[in-house]
Amino acid sequence: MTNGSHPNHAKRTLPYALIFLERLSERSGVLLYPAEGMKGTNFQAAAFAVNEQKAMNTNAECLKLQEPPPHAGNVRKEKVNGVVFTVVENDGVAAGNLIDGYAYRAFHGNKCYELDIRIASTNIGDYTPGTVKSFDTEKVRRTLKAVLASFRFLPGPPEEVSGSVLGERDARKDLASGHYVLLEYGLPIPGSSAFDHCLQGYGVEVRWGEDFFVNGRDPLTGLELSYYQPYDAIGAAAIQKKFGSHVFDRCRDTARKKWETTHPESEHK
Repeated sequence: MTNGSHPNHAKRTLPYALIFLERLSERSGVLLYPAEGMKGTNFQAAAFAVNEQKAMNTNAECLKLQEPPPHAGNVRKEKVNGVVFTVVENDGVAAGNLIDGYAYRAFHGNKCYELDIRIASTNIGDYTPGTVKSFDTEKVRRTLKAVLASFRFLPGPPEEVSGSVLGERDARKDLASGHYVLLEYGLPIPGSSAFDHCLQGYGVEVRWGEDFFVNGRDPLTGLELSYYQPYDAIGAAAIQKKFGSHVFDRCRDTARKKWETTHPESEHK
């Protein structure tokens, strides 16, 4: 008999406590409850753990909380900082050891996550009466639940958005703020400066990119070629609606006439 405990107690509980901690240590993140002050009680271990369930790739798989460990009570829903989790209480007994806690599951960002609260103890009935006290289970549970309540998913890296989607979004954003914009790119053609000047006279803002693309991107702005096309399609339609359907034709005629005036030799080529 050791420290007044049941003769087989040390043999039976130590491996279980080690297995409990070992299993939790394999998880993505673990916070162990401090054991200081628990000496002389039937407390073994307690922890809050976060784990990504990598084998579960769908919402249905993730939220199907199966035994073991045995469930105590009904499955319920609970919000933790805005995220809805499926929650089940666990309760188990093994070789004189007790373990209870909660499992919280959520399918978030196309991944399955489980938050666990686990509290392991030994059966107080296995000890010689008066030699070991029961620890304050509710205090441990409240502390770990407070940790769980502080859990938040950190924002992940922004999803990559295609150039065409960005072009449409930015065109509508500019129009909503009262800016009529035409994006121009590539090598300028004869008369382009006069064409731009004509549009600017209507209140259209002309923005130039680089005159060449590297790997499908404008090296000046970093934008994809696919950005410009939907941007200009939306912008041009709004410009024509605002200033008339022939606004581009009028500016092209103005640019052509100015070019012919300043470059009379071009008429004979």
